[in-house]
Amino acid sequence: MPNPFHLSLVVSADCTEYGLTGEEFTVNAAGQSYISYADYAIAVVNEAEQAAHVGERFSVYAK
Repeated sequence: MPNPFHLSLVVSADCTEYGLTGEEFTVNAAGQSYISYADYAIAVVNEAEQAAHVGERFSVYAK
């Protein structure tokens, strides 16, 4: 039986690679602290499926 909570995301051309960090302020190679809605959504779903940061705070940024 398939998992009813499994989400399938369509990745568009405006999606980039994202990075994860803890509570510290982090910038990308261009010196920006930025994340698109699409990348943020993908990161949140990936983290929810992998349960890698249970009970922890983390932030997401575009690389």
